[in-house]
This record gives sequence, structure tokens and C-alpha cells, in this order.
Amino acid sequence: MKKALIGVSIFVVIIIISLLFISFIGYDLGKVAEEMFADVPVIGTVLTAGTNEMRIKELLEKNEVIQSKLDEIEREKEFLEYEVNRKESRLEEKREEIVSLGSDIEDLKISQHNSSLQLSHLADIYEGMRPEEASAILEQIDHEFVARLIYEMEESKASRILGAMDSTAAAEIMRSMID
Repeated sequence: MKKALIGVSIFVVIIIISLLFISFIGYDLGKVAEEMFADVPVIGTVLTAGTNEMRIKELLEKNEVIQSKLDEIEREKEFLEYEVNRKESRLEEKREEIVSLGSDIEDLKISQHNSSLQLSHLADIYEGMRPEEASAILEQIDHEFVARLIYEMEESKASRILGAMDSTAAAEIMRSMID
């Protein structure tokens, strides 16, 4: 009996030394012990049950971490979707503003063209008058407007009308044409 006890003791010491060595070189003792004693009826069941509980706990912890990261990613996704929608809305507002400004520009071009046609038509009317009559009327009108009107006339007719004007009025009109 003593020999059997000594044999078992030596066996246990060899196992412990083997496990320490295995641990020292970097292996997971739990896995090594489970593999070594998997076939031993009582020890294998105890080691496997403990290891399975540890693995379940590890997996649950990993699952919590992964779920937390997924939740964070979902929040980030929702924020980015909100930002995209907000910026798309702002972009649509700017597009509408550009279309409106384009329409306003077209209206201004048409208005400017019509004003230019009206000014040209008035210049034709005054060119058809005698210089003395045209100058008497134009001296009483806003000098900046008269400057634009004179600018639309043929040079020879414009110079005759300016020559027929009072020198002070003609000088103010010429200053307006220069500015």
C-alpha cells in the first residue's frame, strides 16, 4: 500500500511539475488540464464544467462589449443620417434660392433691355427735334438722365443740342457723362 501511495504521489508531483512547465512556456493551463484529464471520469467532468462556465462568462462579457460597440455605431449612424438629411435640406434650399436668383437676373436683364430701348427711343425723338427746342426741354430734366440720353444720340446731333443749351447746364451734363 505504501508503494501505491508513493507511486500516486510521484505521479501527482510529475503532473504538477508538467503543468508548471506548460504554464511557464505560455500555454493556457485550463485548456491543457482539460485535454489531459478529459478522459478521467471525475476530474475530466469537473474541469470541463468549470472551463465551460468560464467560457460562457467570457463569451457573455465579449457579447456585452460587442453590443455596446454596436449601440455606439448605431447612434453614430443615426447622427450621420440626421446630418445628411439636414445638409440635403439645406442644399435644396440653396438650389431653390439659385433658381429664384436666376429668375430675378433674367427679369433685371429684360428690364434693363426695355430701359435701354426706351432711352434709345427718347434719344431718337430728341434727335428729330430742332437743337434749340430739344435743348430748352432737356435743360429742365435731370442732368444725369440727359447725359445718358445724349450718350445714346448720334454725335453730330448730340453736339448741336449741347451747343444750343445754356453753358452751365451743358457743363453739368458733360460732368455727368464723365462720371
